[in-house]
Amino acid sequence: MSDNTRTKMKIIYPEETEKKAYAAVWDMLLLLLLQTGLLLFLSVFTERRAGELAVMFSTAVIVDLVFVLRFYLTKKDSSLLFFLLLLTGCFGAGIRRLYLGLFGLINYMLSWWNIKYEDAIALAMQQQITDRDIELFCLAVLVLATILFWQQLHKKSLIISGLLPLTCIVAGLVTDRFSAVGCAAFLTGFAGIWLSQIRTKASIRRLGWLLGVGVTVLVVSFITEDKPVTSVVWLKEQTVQATEDLMYGKDTLPEGDLEMADQLLDGDKEVLRVKTAQKKTLYLKGFVGSRYQDGKFTQLPKSAYKGERSGMLKWLADMSFIPQNQYASYAGLEADSQIRKNEISVHNTGADRYYVYMPYSAAALPLIGVKENRDTNYVSDMLTGSRQYRYTEWSDTRPGELLYAKNWLQSPYTEKQELYAEAENVYARFVYDNYLELRPQMEQLLDDIFYQDDFLSQDETVYDITKRIRDVLVQRASYIEKPEIPQGTDPVTWFLNKGHQGNAVLFASAAVLAYRAAGIPARYVEGYLVSQQMAEEAGDAEIVVTEQNAHAWVEVYLDGVGFVPIDVTPGFYYDTYTLLQMVKKPQNVSQTAGTEEDDSYGDQIENETDQGTVSDEQAGKKKPTEIVVAHILLIPLLFLCIIALGELYYLWSVCRIERKYEKFSPEEKTRFLIRAIDRLLQIYEINTSPGYRTEEADCILHEKWKLPEKSYRKVTEVIEKAVYGEEQLAPYERRMLKLFLEQLYEAQKEMGLWGRMRMHYLPCHLR
Repeated sequence: MSDNTRTKMKIIYPEETEKKAYAAVWDMLLLLLLQTGLLLFLSVFTERRAGELAVMFSTAVIVDLVFVLRFYLTKKDSSLLFFLLLLTGCFGAGIRRLYLGLFGLINYMLSWWNIKYEDAIALAMQQQITDRDIELFCLAVLVLATILFWQQLHKKSLIISGLLPLTCIVAGLVTDRFSAVGCAAFLTGFAGIWLSQIRTKASIRRLGWLLGVGVTVLVVSFITEDKPVTSVVWLKEQTVQATEDLMYGKDTLPEGDLEMADQLLDGDKEVLRVKTAQKKTLYLKGFVGSRYQDGKFTQLPKSAYKGERSGMLKWLADMSFIPQNQYASYAGLEADSQIRKNEISVHNTGADRYYVYMPYSAAALPLIGVKENRDTNYVSDMLTGSRQYRYTEWSDTRPGELLYAKNWLQSPYTEKQELYAEAENVYARFVYDNYLELRPQMEQLLDDIFYQDDFLSQDETVYDITKRIRDVLVQRASYIEKPEIPQGTDPVTWFLNKGHQGNAVLFASAAVLAYRAAGIPARYVEGYLVSQQMAEEAGDAEIVVTEQNAHAWVEVYLDGVGFVPIDVTPGFYYDTYTLLQMVKKPQNVSQTAGTEEDDSYGDQIENETDQGTVSDEQAGKKKPTEIVVAHILLIPLLFLCIIALGELYYLWSVCRIERKYEKFSPEEKTRFLIRAIDRLLQIYEINTSPGYRTEEADCILHEKWKLPEKSYRKVTEVIEKAVYGEEQLAPYERRMLKLFLEQLYEAQKEMGLWGRMRMHYLPCHLR
């Protein structure tokens, strides 16, 4: 290391002046805080017992004592010694056991991931891993972390030492295995390292600050009862939402959140421009919700598409069967088909650009930047979404509600019909397995409201059930654009039992669950409704779709045909009695080809075993008091993030300055030192303008900032020689400037908190 680098390091991190005993106790305390945080997170990750944690903690205490006593008694660092002991222990215990322990920890993390996100990621080597392997690996991590903490403690760096704790905190939040007490220990330890930088003399005050931070954070952590930091999760969700709004734009669709039903028709701006040759009603599908829980419709979990269903969507695509375009495929195979080709163009001017708005009768969409979203809808694959697209729609002469499976599905007579029937059979089984989900309490409520008098025991068809649902909803509720849903209540339950008024969002949501209670697969859909009247009024021009055309409806799975839109909102649907007179009744939903057993596709797909676990119920909503407390806990976490960013910026600035300084010529070094001194003096409120009396400046620097007497006068003479005399300074004169600069840095000890932080984290005065 060069002399300049040593000087800089001395300036940045001045030597501690406390007694050895206090310094040793201080280091021991910080190490134990950081180790405690790590142990607590490891315990919630791996479910270690109290006895195992006690052994690990005792080991940590012994290691800390060796580190601290050896350093303060002999001035020798034990990092290399413990690293060699760790390597010896690893070879003695067996590298394979540590390797298995690592995978054991990974398996635990995958399990918690599967539980929280209802995923089905396979675990690794679970039959070979023992608890002993995991314990040994955790112990090795603890010893290695102690070496890291000790090194960074004496460098007083928050960056490197924060990587492991930050990893634990992030992993805890992601997997919902968060230790609030462990986080408190981490934050308190970091506060101690930071206080080591800014309070080099006031030992009692520094200890008081540490105790104050520690007690505050611990109290908050105990109040939250080791629950995940709700405010951090909320902040993450808000950040994700803000990013999506920036990328794709924002509209009034609630996207399945029923508590936001009142915003459905909250604006009147233009969102789409649609041009269609045929003048007909179009349901342009956007958001699709499959699972209902806690007042929200969400997509199916990833686990639904894994395990025995792994590869299903790819297999269907290979069979030329795309669920999003099922009706177009089905209609094209009819012998008596009445479909007509229709070209549609869409220009997205204000809607959410993530969704590609298409009707149910659209054919496959082989466009760049557009992809299938599992089996629900089409979405954009571009960074800022899709703004313009065209597609082909195959229109039937009848409304979509009049579709039903033809007899050829039972006895296909062409190769294409056979392939379609085989693929539809597989997909229908998936549909019946996943789109009938209801909580028992909700199922009982729906039976009591919609299906009294043994209605379902009769031979009822989809249309009979549709009429029943519509009749009950009209009798039980009235339409209102902006329903006021009380917080803390289930929106559907409130709508059916107490509110009795709602808009399309609530009508469609209640109907989705009512269909499922009748054994009919159904999903919740949001998008835009283009009526036949709007199409006729536009003529050959583009149809202007506004936020007032936002709508919600139900899509019901008709066996053999696919998902079709059914509207249950009063004023938006056809008269069911008329429909039944126009067409013959379709086959009963419980007697279709789609529900027959067929395992043919299973031989053509590489199945994977679902080794992950899935929770039946997610955590309920947080209470208001918990949210308030969690926000209090968020403050030190945000403060830590700010300090970490400041530290990173500071280190980058210092390294940059050092590299530049080494390349300077003697004249450039002189100018650099003079400029740095001038800017530091301005921070110390010293007037450096020509004519200002140096005696007054010397007096202020000596009395207020504790600099040696007449030091400024000597430096001023050297500066005047270099600036006004235009003479090259001798090496000893440049050393005088460097010494004075170092003294100015040392004077920051007499500053307040803000002044010290400014000096440390904003080295812009050195540029």
